[in-house]
Amino acid sequence: MIIPPDLPRVIERIALRLITGRPLFSVKAARDPVEPGQRSKSRAEDNLADVLQTHFDAQRETIRDALSGERSNLSIADITRRIREHSEQAASETANVFVDSIADGLNLFAESAQIGVDYALVNMGATEWARQYSFELIKGIDAVSAEATGQAIAAFVQTPGMTIGDVMKQLEPIFGAGRTANIAATEITRVYAQANQLAGERLKQDFPGVKVIKRWFTNNDDRVCPICAPLNNKVVEISEKFEGGDGKKYDNPPDPHVGCRCWTTTTTRIARP
Repeated sequence: MIIPPDLPRVIERIALRLITGRPLFSVKAARDPVEPGQRSKSRAEDNLADVLQTHFDAQRETIRDALSGERSNLSIADITRRIREHSEQAASETANVFVDSIADGLNLFAESAQIGVDYALVNMGATEWARQYSFELIKGIDAVSAEATGQAIAAFVQTPGMTIGDVMKQLEPIFGAGRTANIAATEITRVYAQANQLAGERLKQDFPGVKVIKRWFTNNDDRVCPICAPLNNKVVEISEKFEGGDGKKYDNPPDPHVGCRCWTTTTTRIARP
């Protein structure tokens, strides 16, 4: 019997979700089976979702513990500060997921491009981008979480009869699986598109006489939005932007919206004199 190489990771994830009470089945939208690297991208989404959900669970427990004290002693500033305490670890783990995805994205580019480039240099630049962006991402995510938490706690203090359960229910969209899945899909889409873009730019730099183009693809299902649908199969040069169904210009997925599952591929066309 052949054992799939990712079976241990699947078993680990199922065990973790049984222990933590998380749902066994993801709420994320599936990627198109014909998408290049579809399985690797889905696996990266799962890995990122695990990192984020662990971070959110820790923040949720911090809030619950804080609310169990006297209402008169609650400090919104202190609680919102405390929910950021594990941000550095979450950013570091997010960066690890992004770096792996960058490497896979560059491999996909190498398979589709018709001319080779120095991928070591591209990988260095892309990896640095991934590490910096991961910290910016977690900082932004935590800023939204802190704002929502502050509003919920203010309502808890000011509203007689409001329970801890009411607060946690109000915060469920902030710390729940729906937000986690949306962020994971969005950001893995972004990382792969960024790897494709950086490699394409390097190819253009190394071979200025070669026309480098990128093509936009949407998932072939009924979840494709009116903005992305007209983008399907559109081609622009590597430095240009795509025009969406709303008339706006977009660099790459997931620029149009959160949860975007589109992708781009890059090829070359020998420039004619």
